[in-house]
Parts: sequence; C-alpha cells; structure tokens
Amino acid sequence: MHRFWTIPELVDHVCEESDYQTLLVMARVRRSFWAHAMRLVWSYQPRLSYLLRLLPEERQDVFDDFEPECYEYVGITGDLLASDCTRLHLYAPFVKTISVILQERNYKDLLQLYMHSNGQPLLPQLRDLDITSPELESISNNECQQILELLLGSSVESISWRHTGGSELMATSFFTRLQAIPRLRYLQWEADTFPKEADESLYSFLPNASHLQTFDISAAILPPAILESASHALNLRTASFSGLRETGSTDTPPSTFPSLEKLFCSGSSVGLTAALQQISAPQLTVLLITWYNSGSGIIGPLRGSQPFPVLTFLQMSIGRVSEDDLQTIFLWKNLKILRLLPNST
Repeated sequence: MHRFWTIPELVDHVCEESDYQTLLVMARVRRSFWAHAMRLVWSYQPRLSYLLRLLPEERQDVFDDFEPECYEYVGITGDLLASDCTRLHLYAPFVKTISVILQERNYKDLLQLYMHSNGQPLLPQLRDLDITSPELESISNNECQQILELLLGSSVESISWRHTGGSELMATSFFTRLQAIPRLRYLQWEADTFPKEADESLYSFLPNASHLQTFDISAAILPPAILESASHALNLRTASFSGLRETGSTDTPPSTFPSLEKLFCSGSSVGLTAALQQISAPQLTVLLITWYNSGSGIIGPLRGSQPFPVLTFLQMSIGRVSEDDLQTIFLWKNLKILRLLPNST
C-alpha cells in the first residue's frame, strides 16, 4: 500500500470528496479505511429507523408508514437485551445529524433504548437534531425526561423542534433539558400553543445560553415576558418571535439585545406595538415585521427614540401603513431599504 494511505488526514480528505457508493467500497476494501468512511456514511440519518435496522432481525418490527409520507418504519418488538444493542452502539457515535418523529407507537422504543444506554445519550457525537412530537397522551413526566436525556446529549449544537401537540409535560421537560447542553447555538421551537407550565423552564434556560446565536420561537400566543428573557442571551445574533399578541404588564422592563443583528416579529398590531417599544438592539441591521390584523401605527410610537440606530433594512408585511409610521421611518438616517408587502392573512 502506498504511504499516502497511511496518513489519516489524507484519507479523511479523500473520503470527504467521495460519493456514498465510493465510501461503502472503501469501508469494505481495507480495515484501516473503515472508520474514515463510516464516519461520513453514517453522519446523516433521515430517520431513526435506519439505526434500528442495526438491531437483530428478530427484534425489528417492520411495516410501511404513510404519515407524513410513505416510508419503511422500523420499531422494536419484544424486550431488548444488552447484546442486541452491540451493533447499534458501534455505529451510533458516527451520527451527527438525525430526524426523529415521536409518536405513540415509537416512544416506548426509545424508552427501551434508554434502559440500555447506561445514562448516556444514544448518539454521543450528535450535532443537529430535527424532531417532531405530536401530543403523547399516555406519556409520563419521568418518561419525557428519559427520552430527552437519550436524544439530547451535551454535544448537540442545533435543535429544530415542532411540538404539534399541547402536552405541557414534553415542553417543560424539553426546556429544562436544554440547560444541560452548553454549546447550543441554534434553537427553533414551534408549537400550536405555548404551555404556561413551560414558562419557568424556558426563562431559566435563556439567561444561561451563552453560545446561542439563533433563537426562533413560534406559537399562537407567545408570553410577553419571552422578550425580556431572550435579551439575556448575550450572543444572540438572529431572533424570531411569531405570535406576539399580548401587551404584557405596564411595568415590563426594556429588553436590550446587545448583539442582535436580525429580528423577525409577527403578531397583532397591539402585541407588536408593545414589543417594539420594549426592544432595543444597538447592532440590529435587519428588521422584518408581519402583523395579522388590519391595525396600523406600530412604528409611530418609536418616534423620538433610537431603538435600532444602525438599521439598514426594514420589511413590513401589513394591511396598510399609517402616515405616523412613515414619518417615523423617514427619521431613521441609516435605513437604506424599505420594503412594504401586502399581508396575505
């Protein structure tokens, strides 16, 4: 064998430039290539079912699933033994990105895997997690915590979570678990409703999220206090708040985002007016606003203040713009682009 192939960095480079089939061939050709190739073959997994295929055949429950699309679904049948998980634990450290759908039919599978995890995350090198969780009616608080400990290890840097159910147990457990993820830089959380029971766990997480750079939260109605809490994430660069419909208390403190550069806000005219009067962002350059009703005049109240002194791009999706709004906008000397779009809602 040529000396070229004895240099790990060069083998890694060749693997990174190779397609999927070539990587499979390299893994089979020589034992010394196996780890280099498998690192990339297994780095992205579109579904948890691919990992469960590593279990013994007699432990696999295979059938076609048609929601949200047709694909082969693999579950666990029977009780797992420690020896059943050998291959799974061999390949799991290679996974960096995965999508998971939590359903009534499969959350028990995750609890079985948790029993054989020895308190460690299933995917110890996971970086990016995309998860969808409809309402799980029969899940307990302890089971929520176990599933999140299994999926959310300390190595995770990016989470996109669509919480389509109304269970406050999963939401509260999720935000509590985030406090054990020190390097989280991207968080997207979307839900039909924001459970009031989750307030405390979210507000405890955000002030300590020192690595968080992007925060995107969406619900029908967001609690007004979310702005003040998010402002304590000092390295936040991009933020999106969808569902600002309430005004909060009259003594709500101002929320200064020292590093924020891009901000998207949507909600009612009342909620947005209150939010924009509360927010101050000295580094903000891009602001996008969408409001749901026909109200106007959300920018006008900012006249005389300088909440966004370096703003260069403003986009508003609205029903109409008031004269007071325009007069205030024209006072923003650094604004270069103003884009007005019709509101489709």
